[in-house]
Amino acid sequence: MRSSSPRSILGLDQKSNPVLEVEMNVGSLPSQLLINRCGRVLVVDDERSIRELLWQYLTTQGYECLVADDGSTAVSMLDRQPFDLVISDICMPQLTGIDLLEYVHDRHPQLPVILITAVADLETAVDAMKHGAVDYITKPFNLAKVAASVHNALQARARRLQEAQLTRHLQELLESRSWALDSALHTLNLERDMTLEALVRALDARESETKHHSQRVQALTLRLAREFELLPAEMEAIARGSLLHDIGKIGISDAILLKPGKLTDEEWEEMRKHPVLGYEILRGIDYLEEAASLVLRHHERWDGSGYPDGIKGCAIPFSARLFAVVDSYDAMTSDRPYRKARPVELARRELSGLADKLYDPSVVEAFLRIPQREIDEIVSQTQSGRHSLEA
Repeated sequence: MRSSSPRSILGLDQKSNPVLEVEMNVGSLPSQLLINRCGRVLVVDDERSIRELLWQYLTTQGYECLVADDGSTAVSMLDRQPFDLVISDICMPQLTGIDLLEYVHDRHPQLPVILITAVADLETAVDAMKHGAVDYITKPFNLAKVAASVHNALQARARRLQEAQLTRHLQELLESRSWALDSALHTLNLERDMTLEALVRALDARESETKHHSQRVQALTLRLAREFELLPAEMEAIARGSLLHDIGKIGISDAILLKPGKLTDEEWEEMRKHPVLGYEILRGIDYLEEAASLVLRHHERWDGSGYPDGIKGCAIPFSARLFAVVDSYDAMTSDRPYRKARPVELARRELSGLADKLYDPSVVEAFLRIPQREIDEIVSQTQSGRHSLEA
């Protein structure tokens, strides 16, 4: 097997492939995807039609694109020349996409990989994310979504390289015992949090009906947490956990996540897997270990009726008990595809009635102590992007 050059691709049959169900409407892309097109992409797939399609499309979008028809060829190319991104099919003979992903993770740890799969299921998503993939694309795919995924992956790579540069700078400062160490550490934490917020904004944008949800519940949970005497480290964990609480939904299919009506029992069973998936994604990241606990437990309930494990009472982490009250209030007072938002007074009465049943009564009492005008102001500021978080 050998790699195909761009020139050889140009000579291939240009007939359309209806199986791919491609949508070429570039005009529907966000405007930021149409600027700063810069990146060297390696496409790896044993299907010629897929290689041809992705090469042609990414080239028209301004990327330098090379192709390989199997994993072994891709490895050889990666060892000989630099790339900014790899897009690889999972199911290939000899060296699979997961094998190639592991190789890249070991030999080129700063190089992001997007996997292509014909199966859109939770197990595939978990496996891909656990092995280090930054995203996965299901066949048949929409090229506008491919462009968005490539853009996001390259932006994340740029942020990681910047963070690595900051880390190297920190090490130099530490070795010299520089007085500037504290300032540099603060800068590094800001860069990390900006990366997290960008990821969450992308996830919220996937569900247009719940836009700004993650920022709203983060701000409200931090406000509620100030009613209790918590350590700064606990506040930081709450800030990150509440922001990332729905990160596991990256593994839930659009058919379920974006369904305009109520979910069936089978669909709810699939949806209820997202706390565990989110925990699996975050638990290996040192500075997100505490946040991962909130992500895993944010749907547990005081009386044991929640999920994924049905734990109850004080066995539920306090951060998750705080978040559960805020998340429920936000769900009640926000529009959903299948119902309109409830009035805030009705939501407050419902929370009060569910204290000591679904929610920690002390947390509900603290939430209801917060003046409604203050809650409304926080919601308004997060909707407009003006809210400044203070852990």
